[in-house]
Amino acid sequence: MKRHYYIIKGIVLLVAMLLAACSSSDSDDSPVATSQNEIHLTTNVTSMPSGTRTMTYDDAGLKSEGSFTCVAYEANTTTPYISTTTVDWNSTNSRWEFNGGASHYYWPIPSSNVEPWRSLDFFAYVPSDENLATDAPYITTGPTYNATSTPSVSHTVTFSCDMRKTATKEFMFGVTLNQNGENSAAGVPLQFLHPFARIRFKLSDASGTSVKINSITLGGTYYKTADYSYDGSTPTWSNHDNLEAFGTCQLNTDYLVIPNNYGSRTLTVNATWDEWSAVTRDISTTVDFDWGSPGYSYTYELTLKKYVLIVDTEKYTEQW
Repeated sequence: MKRHYYIIKGIVLLVAMLLAACSSSDSDDSPVATSQNEIHLTTNVTSMPSGTRTMTYDDAGLKSEGSFTCVAYEANTTTPYISTTTVDWNSTNSRWEFNGGASHYYWPIPSSNVEPWRSLDFFAYVPSDENLATDAPYITTGPTYNATSTPSVSHTVTFSCDMRKTATKEFMFGVTLNQNGENSAAGVPLQFLHPFARIRFKLSDASGTSVKINSITLGGTYYKTADYSYDGSTPTWSNHDNLEAFGTCQLNTDYLVIPNNYGSRTLTVNATWDEWSAVTRDISTTVDFDWGSPGYSYTYELTLKKYVLIVDTEKYTEQW
């Protein structure tokens, strides 16, 4: 009788194991997160040369700046999951940290195998909030992030600018959408965008060593105020206003400009030649000033000969 009892018990256990195996094979066998994973950020800025008048950023420059502002929203909403906070570069650990490592945030995790990971949208900008008014006072309104899911999903970044104010440092922003603890466990990739255009002037080797450029003057007037909007794929500048003279420029210096095609303008260079007993004169030529593409750098290579100014624009555009 006892022997029959153990046989029956063994059969019951075997049936239970088989039923459990069948149940497991019929369900989603993706592992459920048992603990939260910390959110990490990585950044990327397309490389470009540094300037001296307006500081423009590459990836190393962003790390040298040391901080930016970031907000994380529930996907396709403006409901913050991580409120507006500062992210700082930790050079010792070679990583970006929320509030210098003082704050830690974690991915929302699914509660079951069949529940999808909850996604977040990230919006960031530099200079950071605490430095924006000082380093980029030309950003007069915004930056503002908005997201809607009806009638269709839309994400926009907007701001207004006044370039009559001092442009000490470049303003940049980044938007990365639909990130979660599964697809971004190694870090949220923040790609910072350059909303402005940049112009710079350099002297060609063909000009020789005896010439010194004192100033560069751009003829005509240029828009100083405008509004910017980015819909996730296309940057748009609108409401251009307040036409004013550009002012004088210097060699090897970066200048931020509101993107626009100004057409043919006069470029005047005031230069001194040592070999002509320090003769100083103005030399002018006509140049096409098409700065219509946001995020592009326009470099003008100047060649000065006796009474002649040649401006090379054959390879003067580069995407930042």
